[in-house]
Amino acid sequence: MTRQAPRPGGGPARTAAPRIGRILLDAGLVTTDQLHSALARQQAGAVRLGALLCEMGFLDPATLELALELQSALSSPERILATAAGPREPLGVLLLAGGCITPAQLEDALAEQERTGARLGRIAVRRGWIAEPALERLLSLQRQLGRTPPGPGPLRLGRILVLLGAITTGQLDAALARQVGTGRALGEVLIDAGYATPRTIAEGLRLQRGLMAAAVAALLALGPGLPGTAAAAGGAEGGVSVSARVLPYARLEVLAQPSSLHVTAVDAARGYVEVDGISRLSIRSNSPRGYALVVEGRSEILTGVVIRGLGPDVALAVAGGTLLRPPADPRAAIEIRPGYRFALAPGTPPGEYPWPVTLSILPL
Repeated sequence: MTRQAPRPGGGPARTAAPRIGRILLDAGLVTTDQLHSALARQQAGAVRLGALLCEMGFLDPATLELALELQSALSSPERILATAAGPREPLGVLLLAGGCITPAQLEDALAEQERTGARLGRIAVRRGWIAEPALERLLSLQRQLGRTPPGPGPLRLGRILVLLGAITTGQLDAALARQVGTGRALGEVLIDAGYATPRTIAEGLRLQRGLMAAAVAALLALGPGLPGTAAAAGGAEGGVSVSARVLPYARLEVLAQPSSLHVTAVDAARGYVEVDGISRLSIRSNSPRGYALVVEGRSEILTGVVIRGLGPDVALAVAGGTLLRPPADPRAAIEIRPGYRFALAPGTPPGEYPWPVTLSILPL
């Protein structure tokens, strides 16, 4: 994320794909200091920047391969829109990902939207945070998200997980076949099939959102009307200046959590246990792309779990799942009190059992 506030000015439109260093920065995969260290070493020889970042331990080869695949798709708005993949995002999240606004500016704009009913995009244009042509490109991208683009593109979650070595191509094909006609997310199908854990899916989603942020920045830098931060990005090699960046973080503190689950005779007879208002969690994150709350089941007495108190109820399989959450205010921790409905396996007797789920968090 950038430390400085975006500028409404413009610059010469870029007409080619961004350099790999720029992509890695925009995706949050390297810091400015890491990139500058690699560039300094690169001057001493003809080693490619990506290979040098891997050699220095700042990047892994699989992630570099994905970034290089993405680079080839960022040369025009049409190719970027055709490559776009991932869950549909609110416009505010895309504005943050593109470096058009800061979290404080988004909070202020959302407050104005609530007061006046004006569209967020109109507010951003009127305040000079983004020009009209750039907003139109961003809205076109937003409309593409949530759809399934053809082919194994670098932003597809399945492609990401295969390249990371988290699943095999055969497992991906089997999961995609199971997914057809169900309306379920691929990550959920992979978890149910036992091909991946909730944390593995969260890691894949984090990388997907990072690469998507790089695609957003590239889209804004193509054509007229770009915001100042995107225009200044250019390439990250060859002495081009970049904004200072820090890696996103997300921290979870358990303030209160039962150590066991009590199953009564009534619970056993009806097949589920209701637990509300007992767990208390504190979350702090600076990621403009939000964070993933990873839920992992660890009990043989369950067949599923419904989580409440985080918006609409979310039903997860017994192995758990990943809940994508919007960006949080980095200036203060937020407290959540999730409730649960634990579906019991047939024949589960009354008794005291170890608490059946664990929660962890990852920045996106």
